[in-house]
Amino acid sequence: LAPQARFNAKRASPESNNSCFTGLTFHEREAARWYARAAAQGDHLAQSLLAESLEKGRGVAPDNTEAFKWLELACKTEDETLRNELRKRQESLARKMMGSQIQEAKKRAREWVPTPAN
Repeated sequence: LAPQARFNAKRASPESNNSCFTGLTFHEREAARWYARAAAQGDHLAQSLLAESLEKGRGVAPDNTEAFKWLELACKTEDETLRNELRKRQESLARKMMGSQIQEAKKRAREWVPTPAN
């Protein structure tokens, strides 16, 4: 399911121009749903995209703590360029958060276990 989730996440992204999605709100909810599925399976790009959705409230309720958690997990990518970009995003997000929220996000990231693909 991971490749399918990744495909659907890409297909639902705002850059896809996929005509089967009408209305931005549905489009964003659908994208966030697929990002969440792929992120739960350990896909670092999906984790980054989900974090952005959570931070900006695109398709999901805004939640900086969850966004920080997903960025923390996405930073485990082996792609050094992506990792550096994600760290900068995480630092920017941290400036909007209280210390207790950051600690909670890091705790959630430590306790996170990937969902196996079906």
